[in-house]
Amino acid sequence: MKNNQFAGELVNRLKELRLKRDWTIKHTAEKIGIGASMYSGYESQLRLPPMELLSKIAEVFDTTTDYLLGSPEKVEQTKSPTDIEWILTHENINYRGIELTYKDKENVKVLLKMLLENRMEPMNDVGCSIEEGRQ
Repeated sequence: MKNNQFAGELVNRLKELRLKRDWTIKHTAEKIGIGASMYSGYESQLRLPPMELLSKIAEVFDTTTDYLLGSPEKVEQTKSPTDIEWILTHENINYRGIELTYKDKENVKVLLKMLLENRMEPMNDVGCSIEEGRQ
């Protein structure tokens, strides 16, 4: 693959991953830990990210450096497809005919975490009172 093809593929992947999450260039740059103009340069193909930054970019986008560099994406399924975390991360999800954005999915994760934490508190209280009753 020639350098121009490589750079073009990287640019396409960066834009695709950012837009899929409904992130701005500024927000993406902050997550990576660089300036917005620097990241904008990557997406506009004015500059290429240094090799040492590619792993951070891949981590932020929850993908691999291989995918950023042009390899076909291979989703390694380590969790059950019924695991909500996995589904929210890897699947396109619709609610009443409207596709959830990356931000929507992140909000769902936060809400589920809050619900489960609240559910666990009363169970812990009951567990303590049962133990006290046995003594």
